[in-house]
Amino acid sequence: MTTAVSFDIFREIDDEHRDLDRQYEAMRDFLRDVPGRPEVIRQRFAQLAALLECHFAREEEDGYFDEIIELAPRLASQVAMLQAEHDDLLCRLQRFDERIAATIDLAADYEMFRRDFGEFLDACVEHEARETTLVQEAYLVDIGVGD
Repeated sequence: MTTAVSFDIFREIDDEHRDLDRQYEAMRDFLRDVPGRPEVIRQRFAQLAALLECHFAREEEDGYFDEIIELAPRLASQVAMLQAEHDDLLCRLQRFDERIAATIDLAADYEMFRRDFGEFLDACVEHEARETTLVQEAYLVDIGVGD
């Protein structure tokens, strides 16, 4: 028996993943220009952190991961890894914020900062893609029961 969450929550989460992808690209575009003021960058970090916190909480609390495990118990360890990454990604974003706050000359380190932050965004995109793949595997892969 699956929970009442079913397909609708997976569609909503997939829509959120697409929205997050747009946010990641907007952040890349924002940082592509010459270094902005640190307080503006930190404001954008706060906005991204709020989006990620809400998204991760929704996945963890609204039955998204629970239903995956119910549909495909074999995926429980992958679900646990993805859930653990939520805290890691938020901590990484917090460290970027702290790094900007502590920077005396943003222009001097901007290229390295932008590259490092780009790698963080790549990790976010990859994380969301693995979640989507997990859902597809839970719903579409029939491992059979020996019938």
